[in-house]
Amino acid sequence: MAEELRQRHPGKVTLLVGSEFSLSAPGMIPGPRIFLRIQVLVRWRRFFDRRITRKLAVLLTAALATAHEAFRGPISYAAGYWEQVDWSGFDFVGVNLYRFGTDSAAYERQLDRLVEKSDKPVVITEFGCGSFVGAEQRGPGSFLIVNWFASPRRVKEGYTRDEATQAAYLGELIDLYDSRRVHGCFVFTYAMRDFPHWTDPLFDLDMAGFGVVRIPAHDLDRREPKESFATVARKYAASAQRDRAGRDRT
Repeated sequence: MAEELRQRHPGKVTLLVGSEFSLSAPGMIPGPRIFLRIQVLVRWRRFFDRRITRKLAVLLTAALATAHEAFRGPISYAAGYWEQVDWSGFDFVGVNLYRFGTDSAAYERQLDRLVEKSDKPVVITEFGCGSFVGAEQRGPGSFLIVNWFASPRRVKEGYTRDEATQAAYLGELIDLYDSRRVHGCFVFTYAMRDFPHWTDPLFDLDMAGFGVVRIPAHDLDRREPKESFATVARKYAASAQRDRAGRDRT
């Protein structure tokens, strides 16, 4: 399917063979479900780093071979920031690089190292956070403000909805990537149907989700742009305009 799409749109299709296989594929990190594997990753990852690297290499080699059988365009993989990947067989370096915690400078240094050591274009394949006060410090862990074992699921006490937090986070990182000459970046994500928006903050799972549009709980087919939607649109439009201007000069 990807090859058919590439032939219809030459130069515009890149195939990702997968994303964060150490979480999504069983056998690298203990746990029968992704949610449990995330808990192991956060708490005890150092005990499994060598096993992750070894098994990931085998799986990526097989994935690349399978992809090359049918796909003739560029290929990449969306690596977790903790995964060690041999990028020699790929056309782009792809990393899911969320900023979290309070040390923004450390994130910038991590990004700089990633770009400097790579001899291939770097793409940030995932970044984002929730829509509540403090979400910028939780980054990929924004969903943890929900009590997933309650019925119905609900937001834990002490959290306040704030779409501006998500908008600022995404805007700052897009600007950062642009300044570091990152080849491309993909916001996580457009919409999350499993994180619907309720007017009652106790059940407003959209606070913990990563979508730049909210989905009302009473109408799951509806999409309502959040503040971050406008921010991302503005930043991407400005970047596209600079690219066009650069091509015109050359």
